Amino acid sequence: MVPSMKQAKELKQISKERMLTYSEIDQICMNESTEKVQVQIPAKKLKQYFPETYTKDQMEEIIFMLLASWAEKRGERMSNEDTASRIQVYLKKIEKIRVKRMKREKFKHLLKTLGLSTGRK
Repeated sequence: MVPSMKQAKELKQISKERMLTYSEIDQICMNESTEKVQVQIPAKKLKQYFPETYTKDQMEEIIFMLLASWAEKRGERMSNEDTASRIQVYLKKIEKIRVKRMKREKFKHLLKTLGLSTGRK
């Protein structure tokens, strides 16, 4: 087991004051971290799933809807029918996003083929 940075600092501080017992070391290392968990997803990765016009808030809303659906499915808190219907709603929303992206890409390709510019880069 490898202690976290916070746990290592705590162990070091206590060891400066007195001799640590094995049970104290175990207790410190076994304590669950109370640190906030933060996840950062690069925008480049996210943008491949969302239209360019989507704001940060819109992306977050869809991500949290999908996470809620996944959590409910994992916890089996809802009936299978309820879960399935919610997933279908989310899949339809995702499909709409995908179709919009495809249409936009086809339009850009058409403009490029005609030698015209979209005005965006």
